[in-house]
Amino acid sequence: MHENPIAARSSSEISDPALRKLYDYWSGRRGDRPMPSRADIDPSEIVSLLPHIMMVDVHIDADGRKKHWFRLVGTQVAFGTDPTRTYLEDQVGDSAYGTHITKLFSNASSLGQPLYSEYEYEHPESHGVRFARRLFLPLSEDGHTVNKMLVGQRVESTKQLEKSLWQVQPDMIHELRLFAVRDDER
Repeated sequence: MHENPIAARSSSEISDPALRKLYDYWSGRRGDRPMPSRADIDPSEIVSLLPHIMMVDVHIDADGRKKHWFRLVGTQVAFGTDPTRTYLEDQVGDSAYGTHITKLFSNASSLGQPLYSEYEYEHPESHGVRFARRLFLPLSEDGHTVNKMLVGQRVESTKQLEKSLWQVQPDMIHELRLFAVRDDER
């Protein structure tokens, strides 16, 4: 685990009920370890959350850069395009959104503890704001190094859209909340 430059807040501050349920599941599966392994996660125990979940492998490329491989992407995340079996870094490019989302995933996979985020995005198709909440939950085979992440994502919009944020890559990004999740029960 790395030193955390992002402020920590209580898990009770996860404002989305579904993401809070995902956090509670993850926390229960880790036992007394800092994080569970992939083998500890049983999708049949969180069926109602699966449309909002991504399973992401964390790889280090030949140049030592971290890359994020989408192993599984839920239907409420993958609308418009399905990034399953691709790298995040190959999907988003050098746009403001690409820089933002790549940094968010990189921070999350480096922390060794959960990361919660809330952002507003100006979505060109909706002519308005799209509100996204994400919860990054680290997984580790050795108990220390994050090699996978279970990511919950919930997006609100006033209009059903044909393209995801991945496809439109908005320029306007406004951070509402970003914090490492502190487990107050330990």
